[in-house]
Amino acid sequence: MGAQRTVALSLDIESHLIWEQLPKGERSRRVREALSVAQLVLKRDEEIEYLRGFKTRALGEIKKLKISNLELRDFGCKCVIGNVSVGDLE
Repeated sequence: MGAQRTVALSLDIESHLIWEQLPKGERSRRVREALSVAQLVLKRDEEIEYLRGFKTRALGEIKKLKISNLELRDFGCKCVIGNVSVGDLE
């Protein structure tokens, strides 16, 4: 069965010599394998970006809560948990 799609490769001289010695079926298998790996890399890149965004949002929320607590303390609010002042817990 002939090729259904054409793929263009840019190879250095050493890679080109190796490529030329591979049987055509092996070439196709290697291209499919490389595309599968590339797809996996793209998915992981997306996951990394999602987690970076999540981390940034979480750190921002922590900062807001700390500022809010400081503001409450500045207004004289004192929280007590189990007869222990929150300030003593820090």
